Amino acid sequence: MVLQCYLGKSAWKGMNTLFITEMKNKKKFLISNLILVASIIPFGFNFYYMIASVTTMLSVSITLLLIANRSFGGISGDTIGATNEISRFFIYLVYAIF
Repeated sequence: MVLQCYLGKSAWKGMNTLFITEMKNKKKFLISNLILVASIIPFGFNFYYMIASVTTMLSVSITLLLIANRSFGGISGDTIGATNEISRFFIYLVYAIF
């Protein structure tokens, strides 16, 4: 979701505009990624699951960003929330398969 806000643009003015604008700040983007890494390391009992999770999150986020840009001209709060839920589903799917 953070990656979407960093790379994307707001489809229209709304509550998402605040988050998207704040995530354009490289310092905040870096800190949020460091928090992600710090939270994954203690729970990453299996290195391959950790890599699969991060890869899945990145690919789903970028794919939905491209779809939202093509369909709506940007992302909205609903798109950001949907990315969270769809990423979680695909991570569970990857864990179930492997």
